[in-house]
Amino acid sequence: NLSVYKNLNSVAFNRNSYFIRSIKYLDENEFYRKEIFESNIEIAKYLEAMLIDWGLEKEYEDLILSAYFHAVYSKIQNICKEDSPLTQEEQIQQLEKTLQDERLAPYLKEFKKIKEKSPYRLALLSILQNGNSKAAIQIVSRANETKEKTSKFLTVFRNFFK
Repeated sequence: NLSVYKNLNSVAFNRNSYFIRSIKYLDENEFYRKEIFESNIEIAKYLEAMLIDWGLEKEYEDLILSAYFHAVYSKIQNICKEDSPLTQEEQIQQLEKTLQDERLAPYLKEFKKIKEKSPYRLALLSILQNGNSKAAIQIVSRANETKEKTSKFLTVFRNFFK
């Protein structure tokens, strides 16, 4: 689609986040997906190429960096899912391999420029910049466990008052 975007006269960006997915695929997206980093790194590359082509790469540097961070963040979330077939050691190895990926390397040290508000994601950004894969895996795993317990509690609570 990059060739189509080259011919546009104007573009507007909305920095708000939206998450839209079809109900049909709701369950499928909750499961471990081996290829998630590849998909997201391609999206980041296309976004960056588009902004470079328009001469807007400096103005939207944080957006580009956020797209690359999202590729890593989604990878960590994915490998730390409850249904992930990976052991903790395999998760650490996968994350280390991801952080050494040549497509990500030029952006990793620049992640500090991302305008992030979430304390959780800010902490994760810092840990990733320092290359501490084990700490990143432990934090995300713990956060996922907490989310799961909270979700189960709220489900029981809601069912009790039905």
